[in-house]
Amino acid sequence: MIRLYYILALAVLTHHGAQGDQGFEDETRIVGGQEAADGEFPYQVSLRRYGTQHFCGGSIIASQWILTAAHCTIKNKKDVKVVAGTNSLTKGGDKYDIEEIIQHESYVYASLVNDVQLLKLTKEIKFGSKVAAIDLPTKDTPENVALVTSGWGYINNNKQMPDKLQKLNVKSLTVKECQESGVKIYQRTHKITDKQICAFNKDKTGACQGDSGGPLADKNTLVGVTSWGVPCARGSPDVYTRVFAYLDWIKKHMKK
Repeated sequence: MIRLYYILALAVLTHHGAQGDQGFEDETRIVGGQEAADGEFPYQVSLRRYGTQHFCGGSIIASQWILTAAHCTIKNKKDVKVVAGTNSLTKGGDKYDIEEIIQHESYVYASLVNDVQLLKLTKEIKFGSKVAAIDLPTKDTPENVALVTSGWGYINNNKQMPDKLQKLNVKSLTVKECQESGVKIYQRTHKITDKQICAFNKDKTGACQGDSGGPLADKNTLVGVTSWGVPCARGSPDVYTRVFAYLDWIKKHMKK
């Protein structure tokens, strides 16, 4: 059940599968979006417990690396598969095992500060027409930029999860605009900073449970990682980890 006084961390709790379950009631998906075309988001992956239970999204940033949200915590990497190359949660795609989980060392679940995490796979991803890496940003993203977010999160408050990947066109906001929006009620515990980017379309559209960790993209550049919002699609912007703010951290750990 959604509690209106709770922040929404956007992971699905499938049989307690994702660890956005450390105190929040997670309710997140693309609400009011459209079905993505096959292969439209070749960098999008699904994180699945026991190979079948989707709980978070992620983005391919190199042949052996996935970028996702830190609150998409994985207790046992052997229980989770990374699935690439399909828009469907029930068929197609290639499954990959996780070799290493690198959660940001300053991540704080209570406030979702530094909500970013790298997954190193045990082998390289097979690239093709439906599977490709997305570029990391070379510059920061200003306000009023047309962006797109995608995911398999819930599409309504009845916790209906789509089989096919959903997409939603949004626009970036300034940090100040986000701070003064519908998320301001959470500012005491979840401060919006320049290490985050907010995006919005209109009321009754937005991310929901299951979209966590997925991409916010400017064409083929990854600018955000889906982090949290007000459950679900209630007229407030969604909050993403700003990838540009973590470039040094990402590159440092990928070189190890």
